[in-house]
Amino acid sequence: MYNLFSKQAKNARKLHRAIEVDYNEAEIDHRYTPSLVSNLTGLTEKELIHFMKNYRPTYEFVNKASDYEMIVFIKKSYQ
Repeated sequence: MYNLFSKQAKNARKLHRAIEVDYNEAEIDHRYTPSLVSNLTGLTEKELIHFMKNYRPTYEFVNKASDYEMIVFIKKSYQ
């Protein structure tokens, strides 16, 4: 019972969540790349960074979407 509520258990849960978030962000970055977005939209530099930040897809979408669906998402977001 102590192991469920101890400070070590809380820290372990926080670490697990942080690792999971980092993993999900890395997966998004792997598919949603600046070169892909730039090729589809023609954006460069600050405009590209701003667009990618504002229209960042979710991990669930990136995980399930095909390449075609990713392209459609980017083009629709740009419009």
